[in-house]
Amino acid sequence: MASRSRGLSVLVPRHRLRRKLGGTGTTDRERYFARLPADGDTLNQFFGTGTWAPHGYYYGRTPFTTYNHRRANLWRKYGPDWEADFSDVSHRRLRSWGMNTMANWTDSGIYLLRRTPYVAAVRLETATIEGSEGYWGKFHDVFDPG
Repeated sequence: MASRSRGLSVLVPRHRLRRKLGGTGTTDRERYFARLPADGDTLNQFFGTGTWAPHGYYYGRTPFTTYNHRRANLWRKYGPDWEADFSDVSHRRLRSWGMNTMANWTDSGIYLLRRTPYVAAVRLETATIEGSEGYWGKFHDVFDPG
């Protein structure tokens, strides 16, 4: 019997493209957030600059200030070594949830620990379905023989 991959994609504590996708846009929305860190706060390190907005409010309004709540919350939970602790617990959680792989876009700090197999994505060059559209492009015709 062949083994089957069961896992997650995009397992990241931080995004490799953090300057582009590093958090929630806060420019013009500061009032939405009850407690963004003040100057001098340790959690200030999680502010960044967004430079990519293909749609939505920030489209055409780059650069903009971002705040990475995910990273800030990991720092609150695990402290200054949060990245190493998060990487370790990610492997243990996947196994406890019955998952046996992690996939594309997982942070290299996690998969390079080599404790859970990493599965890369395969891109097929197939015909697309006319009339389809989507955020990443037209839907590929998985039944196309060519």
